[in-house]
Amino acid sequence: MQLFPLVAIFIIGVVLRLMGVATEKHSSLLLRLVFYFGLPIVIFLAIVKVQLNESLLSFALLPLVIMSVTLVSVLVLKRSLLQKIKPKELATLLAGAAILNLSFMYPFVATSYGADGLARLAVIDCFNAIMIFSFLYAIIAGMAQHRARVSKTITRVLAAPTLWALIAGLLFKLSGSALPHVAITIFEPAALLVSWTLIFALGIKFKWHLKNPRLFVVQFLLRFILGAIVGICFVKLFHLHGLDAEIVLVASVAPIGLNSITLAEIEKLDVDFAVSSVSASLIIGIVTVPFIIHFIHSIAW
Repeated sequence: MQLFPLVAIFIIGVVLRLMGVATEKHSSLLLRLVFYFGLPIVIFLAIVKVQLNESLLSFALLPLVIMSVTLVSVLVLKRSLLQKIKPKELATLLAGAAILNLSFMYPFVATSYGADGLARLAVIDCFNAIMIFSFLYAIIAGMAQHRARVSKTITRVLAAPTLWALIAGLLFKLSGSALPHVAITIFEPAALLVSWTLIFALGIKFKWHLKNPRLFVVQFLLRFILGAIVGICFVKLFHLHGLDAEIVLVASVAPIGLNSITLAEIEKLDVDFAVSSVSASLIIGIVTVPFIIHFIHSIAW
């Protein structure tokens, strides 16, 4: 039932597109508003509010590990299976395979693990957002430019508002100051609107056909199968047990992230492929995630 509002807002976007009330231009505008205004607020709040301790520190590394392993895998495949893929298609594939859609997992984790599980997932989600718009964004920007000079890629990354939100959050955190109540009452609702806006924009852009099915299969295997393998290795490497291990494994098999569409829009990648991949991934996730969680929960970690 907790997924119903997200499904409803997605369907509204689809219906408005079919009625001709909303167009792809509206969706593109929403995605740019999210990138330039919504996501900086999300990242700033994530940095300021997160409370790290030694037991949760390993969770912060999971998104970086998954993104790094996925990047290496894509670069290896580029020399064989993906030789004929254009740079922007390759960048779109990488974005979808590397970005975890953890907001999608919240209702399932809340139902299965309660507040303790949500707290752990929130830490991973916080650093997932940070890594997307720092480490991964730099990689994607470079791939999108193909053979562009390094200075041009650096300029694009430095111009990203998400990077400055990250820096501002770190400086504010290090200062030891408390965020004023007025700022919290303004920022928190704005941050909550980000995922809703992304879902709505996805509904408007939604296409009924899957673009480039073969490429999607590769992306699917990287996101779900490789993600699961990385998650298991991560659990073993950091000696995680019980709830800690289960949340890491659940996060590792999250569907393709909505922000892959945002990056595709901002960097002028293959937006149609990004949209169709995210749509298919969400449908697969709705069907499979409950069974995956049940399976993970049934094993003694």
